[in-house]
Amino acid sequence: SIRMAEDSWHAYLGTPNERLGIDILGLARTDGYFMIGDNIPELPRPPEKVLQNFSRAKQDKLNNRSTYDMAQGSGIAFGQSLQVGFKAKLTPFYASMGVGMGAEFLLKNYGASAYCAGSEPPLGINGWYARAQAWAYVEADIGMEATVFGSTRKFSILDLSASTLLEGAGPNPFYFSGAVGGRFSVMGGLISGRCNFDFEIGDECKVMGGSPFGEEIIAQLTPSTGEKDVNVFVAPQ
Repeated sequence: SIRMAEDSWHAYLGTPNERLGIDILGLARTDGYFMIGDNIPELPRPPEKVLQNFSRAKQDKLNNRSTYDMAQGSGIAFGQSLQVGFKAKLTPFYASMGVGMGAEFLLKNYGASAYCAGSEPPLGINGWYARAQAWAYVEADIGMEATVFGSTRKFSILDLSASTLLEGAGPNPFYFSGAVGGRFSVMGGLISGRCNFDFEIGDECKVMGGSPFGEEIIAQLTPSTGEKDVNVFVAPQ
């Protein structure tokens, strides 16, 4: 969509939540988006197939990313992903496999007065700050399938999944993090295990304040602090 107005403008070819994509023979799908202008959203969460293998702490941190959406700004954002999957069956065996990868980039002007929680302005370079992420996953399931008394039953021989995520942001402050996780199950869970590892370099910035127009978001509050004899029917502004 394209929007032109006196106070804002943008050109969107898809969005993180509504991507433009192509299905390839029912086996693969590639999709993406490109956005430029005002009201650019933050980076999206990676797919659930990536998140499911990470530590609970890492998942919670990524799930809380939506709170950043309150920090509006103008800039540019784009992303692309590719996911491939197939299923095969040779009675009584079955097999399924899926792989996926993707990357997103964001460069946004949060305003000259924006800052990171716990620090002072400025953020980035005069309010311009970049974020990027790249992710990948692989999953496979091999087993046996049979129909018993009219119902289909599956017995997994080998079920495994692994995923990774890299994130970066900067400048001022610079931040880099990564996560790797995986799980496996053999003979229907007779032998199983999981592992995960994540790391961080620097402090992640939670954007506070700021405006893409370089103005304070809240200029004045009424009634003011300490004001007396205020009518109970006055609406705070």
